[in-house]
Amino acid sequence: MKEGIYVVSVGAGKNQTPLIQRLQERGYIVISFDKDENAPGKQLSHIFNNISSWDYEKAIQWLDTIECKIRGILCFSYGKALVTQQKIINHYNLNCKINNSFIDIMADKSYQRKILCKLGLSTLKEYNSFSDIANNIEHTSFIIKDKIGGSSKNILLIQKSNFDKKRLEDNVKNDYIIQEFLNGKEYRIISLVQNKTIHFLSIMERTNINNSFFTGRLRPENNCNKDIISYLEMVIDKFKIIDSAIKVDIIKETNRIEIIEIDFGIPGDYFETTISKSCYNYNYIDNYINLMIGLPLEKKIVLDHKLCFDYVYNNKDEDKIVDYNKIFKAADKHFDNYKIIKIKERNEVARYPQSNMDAIFAIIHDKEKLSNYNVNQIFNDAL
Repeated sequence: MKEGIYVVSVGAGKNQTPLIQRLQERGYIVISFDKDENAPGKQLSHIFNNISSWDYEKAIQWLDTIECKIRGILCFSYGKALVTQQKIINHYNLNCKINNSFIDIMADKSYQRKILCKLGLSTLKEYNSFSDIANNIEHTSFIIKDKIGGSSKNILLIQKSNFDKKRLEDNVKNDYIIQEFLNGKEYRIISLVQNKTIHFLSIMERTNINNSFFTGRLRPENNCNKDIISYLEMVIDKFKIIDSAIKVDIIKETNRIEIIEIDFGIPGDYFETTISKSCYNYNYIDNYINLMIGLPLEKKIVLDHKLCFDYVYNNKDEDKIVDYNKIFKAADKHFDNYKIIKIKERNEVARYPQSNMDAIFAIIHDKEKLSNYNVNQIFNDAL
């Protein structure tokens, strides 16, 4: 085999290519696998196989046949791909290993809640059936969501006052979980932890687009949220984290903090490729690589920034054709300093959103007083 440092990328799709490309630039020998035989990261990898990023057993069997010493397992994805990453890390006893009993929390929301409650990190009430809504005397609002899901898809807010059990039974087909609804501020916590120490920290307030649970805006917090930092430190301690990338979505209602979702992986939402550079002047990708292979991290905690990251969706019932000429023209008119992150392709059809994945594009700008609703209106009018 070729001499050098071998690393593995779980996945080789569009979102993994910035990672694979940077690994190449740094001189590593990249092994990758993906269910798409023509994944764009295939051409950037030294060794590739057509294996789903969800199939850790098949991936491990294949990796065992490659005669090399693997230095790190990296993943620019979420959910079951992170489970695969951790299974491989555990198999080879590599850096950033988390306790085996915690791995499945990244793919199963119900199991995640059980672990959080067991560790004393959550008191959120969870229920088993629609009948629990009708008979509940403690809460009046509930969230129903897929037990295994992502991208804020198939999330319903149910009021006890207009609860219709039969309609829910007819429309909710997947395995679901029911939780009490909290009405508070949402935050995303992003951290790189090395030797049990926080080396990078981002706290961003998250707001959703109107009447949905889809991410609308991520705004770096301007104040030092000591209670949120203390909560993160408790998460690190309870999960016995030594080295890890962490993303925690929380909701804060008065003095109560509840975890919405936790991943031991990258934050997503273009943080690693765009937000970290624009808002924090921080090279997240390089530091993530260093973390996963055991090299020192840049220690940098920045909390004082005024930029906003907004997703733009088609907020109308009729389909729209993506036209970046119109988008940039509208941006030039309304924003002095901005950066457009293209998500959908030019001339692609943009429909009314069903999940976070349906955003047309994103924009980083410094006009904080414009709400995410205002920003969406500007560009929807332009299209």
